[in-house]
Amino acid sequence: NILALFNTQNMILMIIFTALVGAASGTYPALIMSAFRPVDIIRGKFSLSGNNKIKKLLVVVQFSLSILLIILSITLGRQVMYLVKKDLGYEKAGLIGIMIQEEQDTEASRKIVNLYRDRILQHKSVLNMTATSSYFGFSSAPSYGVSNIPVHWSTIENNYINTLGLRIIAGDDFKNSSIPDPHAAIVNQRFVEAFELDSPVGMILGERFRREGLYKSNITFEGFKIIAVVEDFHYGPLQNQILPSIFFLKPLRDFRIMLVKMGANNIQETITFLKKSWA
Repeated sequence: NILALFNTQNMILMIIFTALVGAASGTYPALIMSAFRPVDIIRGKFSLSGNNKIKKLLVVVQFSLSILLIILSITLGRQVMYLVKKDLGYEKAGLIGIMIQEEQDTEASRKIVNLYRDRILQHKSVLNMTATSSYFGFSSAPSYGVSNIPVHWSTIENNYINTLGLRIIAGDDFKNSSIPDPHAAIVNQRFVEAFELDSPVGMILGERFRREGLYKSNITFEGFKIIAVVEDFHYGPLQNQILPSIFFLKPLRDFRIMLVKMGANNIQETITFLKKSWA
């Protein structure tokens, strides 16, 4: 979150650092200037030559540091603008992630998620909440291998696509039924491209998609039916590439992250409410 860089503690440190740098950079020139005799300057006797080589060196260093600072400022500004304007593939405004403890029992993690959801949806600024078994925003490491192609997979809730505002380019979202199909799956564009699927929607994954051992479990994609294809989105850090990904409702792993969608108003008050509700 780029706004985290501008919290009160960081702002105070930046102000103190700026004041110290300004004082240090102005002290030496002030001492040198105070030693000059105005009469000698007017008569043209002042010179940086001869015994003033150190002064020449300091002037060169000062200009070099100034140029370096300008370059770094421009680079930093571009990086910040990139982070602000980068299309992550999902609606990031008002989205907050809450990490939950790992549970050996997937049913236990679902009870925790449902209990927390019942609490927070009573708040008018909480628009929606969903959960995922992957560390959303923190990791995009492959958890599965098919034909030597790394694949990212995640157990999600049926409102995951809607909460994140993901763009479906083919097919339809999970149905909000009380007994959803556990073998229904949604894949991203990279998945379709990596496995060269001509008509992915409605396709039932066959023997090719049996587990090939990047993740130590008895997980297999065989038998899953693709019901939709979503536009690629960054579920991990920006420096990591987007992998072929598959998302399904089948509880093969406990939930790790809850994603809460908040309204634009009273954000700080809503965050405080979320913290109290978790306690």
